[in-house]
Amino acid sequence: MNGWKMLALWTTGAALIALAAGWSAVVLWTNANSGLASWVQAVFSVLAILATSGVVLWQHELERKRQKEADVESRRRRHSVVVALAHVTSTHAAWLRKKLPDRAALMDIKNKNVYFEMEDIARIAARIEAVPLHELDDAIMARDLLLLTESCLSLKRLLSAGIADANRLNSTEYEDFFRAFDGEVESCRVSYEKVKVRAKQLAAGTHVTVIP
Repeated sequence: MNGWKMLALWTTGAALIALAAGWSAVVLWTNANSGLASWVQAVFSVLAILATSGVVLWQHELERKRQKEADVESRRRRHSVVVALAHVTSTHAAWLRKKLPDRAALMDIKNKNVYFEMEDIARIAARIEAVPLHELDDAIMARDLLLLTESCLSLKRLLSAGIADANRLNSTEYEDFFRAFDGEVESCRVSYEKVKVRAKQLAAGTHVTVIP
């Protein structure tokens, strides 16, 4: 039983006695019994102590709740940033695939016939790597973020090699290149979906931390 419940019990009991007998009658009765007067004084001293303890406990509980709410909001904001980064990564990977639909597009980039900025995906990966994983407070989200970073870097390596060797690749190698390209784009998309779902679970308190 906490301080507030104890205080409420004592106060309720005293109030019921006073109401039932009449406060003046209670005072006369205690004055007529000197031993009882000291007992009543002791009781009210205990009540005062309990009241003080109750206030301290209440303030402590209030501060604990406020801190918990602040921690939850802070985590929610961090998770929102991670989801936004994952969304940007997935969207950019899909955009790269549209810019490189076939062998002819790859050759145009190789021959500098069209402008193509490949370093964006590297900058996105660097931004993801800069996220302090320990502040996510969730091993699964941290894992999915690491997988997303690896997909970004793999995509950059794949594109760099494909563009550099564009005029030397045979038909089979081109097929392998675009198959791998599609695989990395899909990996980015899947990682984004996982991060988004995990963030919703964490916000709703329905998450379970089991890493397969």
